[in-house]
Amino acid sequence: MFYTSGPSRELKLGNLPLILKHVARRKLALSGRPAGLALSALWYLGKEQVTPTTIKTIREKLTPEAFAEFKAETPSMPAWMTNTLHRYEQETAGA
Repeated sequence: MFYTSGPSRELKLGNLPLILKHVARRKLALSGRPAGLALSALWYLGKEQVTPTTIKTIREKLTPEAFAEFKAETPSMPAWMTNTLHRYEQETAGA
């Protein structure tokens, strides 16, 4: 399955089915980069499973540059994701 800003459709590449699924453009922010993969993971996990600990795990896996790029995308994040990121930053500010 691949996310696209175009219409949803199903294709075949030989015997391999390809699914193109339409999603909002903000879900495609940073696509093709490690920070974009992290952003997609948070969308996939959803509001109930994303915690400051999740953000900590992402921070540990990304380079400082990629994490800065991730944080810079807060305008395209939903409020729940932005709030969790801010909670993580508050928890780690004294550390």
